[in-house]
Amino acid sequence: MKSESGSSKKNRLLKRIELFDAVGVKTIEDLLYYLPHSYSSRDSLQSIAAFYAKERFKSYESSQSASQSFQAQAVLQGKIAKKKETIVGKNKSMLVFTIADGSGYTVDLIFWNRLEYYKKVYSEGQTILIIGKPTFDKRFHQIQFTHPEIEKVDSDQELYAKNALLPNYSLSMVMRQIGMTMRTVRAIIEETVSYSIEAEKETIPEYIQELWELLPQKNVWQKIHTPSSFADVELGFRSIKFEEIFYFELMIALRKRLITKQSFGRVMNPKSPTARIVVNSLPFELTSSQKKVLNEIVADLGTGHPMNRLLQGDVGSGKTIVALLCVLCVLDNGCQSIFMAPTEILAEQQYHYFEKYCSQFGVTLALLTGSSKTKKRKEIQDIFSSGTPAILIGTHALFEVEYTFPNVGLIVIDEQHRFGVEQRATLRQKCLVVENNKQIVPHMLVMSATPIPRTLSLTVFGDLDVSILQNPPRNRKPIVTKIVYESNLQFSYEFIRAEIAKGRQAYIVFPLVEKSEKIRAKSVEEYFELLQETEFADLRCGLLHGQMKWNEKEATMKAFATNEYDILVCTTVIEVGIDVPNASVMLINNAERFGLSQLHQLRGRVGRGSEQSYCFLATKDISYATNMTEMEFSAKKSLEIRLEAMVDTTDGFKISEIDLELRGPGDILGTRQSGSPHFRITDLVKDVQYIETVRNFAFTLLENDPHLRKPEHEIIRKELQLRFGKDTFIDVA
Repeated sequence: MKSESGSSKKNRLLKRIELFDAVGVKTIEDLLYYLPHSYSSRDSLQSIAAFYAKERFKSYESSQSASQSFQAQAVLQGKIAKKKETIVGKNKSMLVFTIADGSGYTVDLIFWNRLEYYKKVYSEGQTILIIGKPTFDKRFHQIQFTHPEIEKVDSDQELYAKNALLPNYSLSMVMRQIGMTMRTVRAIIEETVSYSIEAEKETIPEYIQELWELLPQKNVWQKIHTPSSFADVELGFRSIKFEEIFYFELMIALRKRLITKQSFGRVMNPKSPTARIVVNSLPFELTSSQKKVLNEIVADLGTGHPMNRLLQGDVGSGKTIVALLCVLCVLDNGCQSIFMAPTEILAEQQYHYFEKYCSQFGVTLALLTGSSKTKKRKEIQDIFSSGTPAILIGTHALFEVEYTFPNVGLIVIDEQHRFGVEQRATLRQKCLVVENNKQIVPHMLVMSATPIPRTLSLTVFGDLDVSILQNPPRNRKPIVTKIVYESNLQFSYEFIRAEIAKGRQAYIVFPLVEKSEKIRAKSVEEYFELLQETEFADLRCGLLHGQMKWNEKEATMKAFATNEYDILVCTTVIEVGIDVPNASVMLINNAERFGLSQLHQLRGRVGRGSEQSYCFLATKDISYATNMTEMEFSAKKSLEIRLEAMVDTTDGFKISEIDLELRGPGDILGTRQSGSPHFRITDLVKDVQYIETVRNFAFTLLENDPHLRKPEHEIIRKELQLRFGKDTFIDVA
């Protein structure tokens, strides 16, 4: 009977959860994670007059725009003093509620959608609770809310009858259209919390709860959704964050242990005569950062454990020469190396770079791409199957070959964000050999020119050791970056002409290859013809984009590198792998369409010589209107923050932190990586210190109980297997 009662309750809940389908809520767990965006209480309510006095001149007086966001949720309560519908612009209806609370001031609520609903449900004289982000209209000296969340208030006592704090949830337009109110959402979630108290199973041992001051699992959601105080809220959120981070970091620790315990790496002598000759012949001196990183890598090569290291370096920091010297060290130890690049253009450029230094030593160097002919592939197979010390530079074509590489001592993966975790593992598997019943796997060095924020290094790449190249070459000058609005684009064209008159070259970047009816952005093919016929008719312009044949791209790049073109009109295909020191200026069109990290990568194509270089970020003119929705206003402000960050700094690591905060980890890395953390509550920007502390605890716990066989860790062992499958490497020796 009890079981039937529980089943009946669950079915009823699942039926009610269908109301949340529009916001992606499908399960009871999803609904528990439908978190309040704010909380209100009697104490948090302000009079409208007090709100004006506190907030009015804080942030908008210095702004030149007509309206300015306060950038914070406000909770107000008042009566609808007046309802007025007006026609704005081209027959667009706008509904305005004027709200008063007897303090002598009013606020306006602006509605553009579902006007009939608001006119019918809310009447003059009615008391309502208002939750939203206000803007201040300077022309009318009036605080406004555009489509805030509102709810009827019958009495203050009734509203706060159950709890001292009232959770406030987001209501989508679809939810509003089917008649859902804030009270409906609260009631459904409260019922879900009540059910979860009976159904939740404990996932954190009691001694860890006491040590970290955490809540039992059954009480967590109660403190978040039906709290009695803000201390309850903080405790609930901290408990869930701990659980998310703890289990993710345990999995990272297990993966790292698998590499070091189950497999062996070839022992390399760190002293390399060939690398020493190359260093002495360089026309520049290695930076202190490059020397430090080289010492870290060669130390790994001599341990007998497979190296698994991430080399981070901002654009132009000198990663390639570091990789070359490591490859030569492995070559001197009688082993082969593989250097993997994401595109044919980059692979070919790296091949020529290596060839310049290796040809004097008679080193066998091969290039394998998707365009390689059958005969060439057979030659490469013969060389690398024989085990002859050699270097192979390739693209994704390396995954396609059926043969293995039995004598590869080092794999270098350039622009690692273009390759997933599984692809790296596949390549490593191709090089695995068994000697004396031991698995011998190659050392792995993955390189990134996209600076990775510290939190992502601790999570996504937590199983890798990290080296950072911090010092750019001494002759590099910071790139001057400016925002240019499309109404003033002529300035950029004139500046490009002036630079070309000095003997320099320029890039003009577009986001699209062809014109699109769906995407409002400029295409490179359309504007190449236009620029060639008008602005730069007397200059030599080349066209480059990803849909061209590889030999056409190669020819265009070579022509630009040898100064046969003054301007390269292109797409983001130049993001990696083009090194033209004579190029001193770049114009990026529709800059608002790119993430910060990608803009930073593109900008890194100039400034590679000793001359001062420039980057112009062209975007649509940013303007503000009083009838903007909150979403439109936030989008405008986000765009301003992003572009201004590019102007303010050339530090890729600072830019990556801002990009992470604005766009999230998946977009930062360029693609969703297998193994990327999908934290539902933990903030990878704000919680970095907590992540690091919990990570250290998880790694230490596993060191002290490697197989989680202590009785107090039985809960953890079962939960790991439940979350990640039974093959979680717990029992790896």
